[in-house]
Amino acid sequence: TVTRARSLNPAFFGEPAGKPLEYDNVLTTENSSRTIPFNVLQLEARLSDGTALWKFFSNEDISDKLPMIFEGWSREPADTVVQHWPYTFPVLRPLGNSSTERYQPIVLQPGLVYLNTMESVASAMEGSVIAARNAALLLHNKALMSES
Repeated sequence: TVTRARSLNPAFFGEPAGKPLEYDNVLTTENSSRTIPFNVLQLEARLSDGTALWKFFSNEDISDKLPMIFEGWSREPADTVVQHWPYTFPVLRPLGNSSTERYQPIVLQPGLVYLNTMESVASAMEGSVIAARNAALLLHNKALMSES
């Protein structure tokens, strides 16, 4: 979601009304998701008319909460663009140490490699890149062995 507003509303963030906030980027934690409807809020640009463009990342549509989050929020429909994708920030729970929980296999069957088996341990694009590289090497080495 991208919207236009003058500033963040200090009261929404637990500060006295009228107190200017010293930050313009807000990152949240899993525990705060019960009280704050977004994962990331960031200032994108300050505009010459004294307003600014703000970008949100959230697992829910927060359009109805914008008047509470901002002071001077623009009610013009053209000033807010909502692109809402559920599960933008998945909650991944690592497997425990119990004997009943097991990691998924990396090689599902010959020639079929499951890259996301490590998602329960760590989730990042960098990890996916490394997993893809390792899968390509694994399949390449298997192909070389079968040729000889």
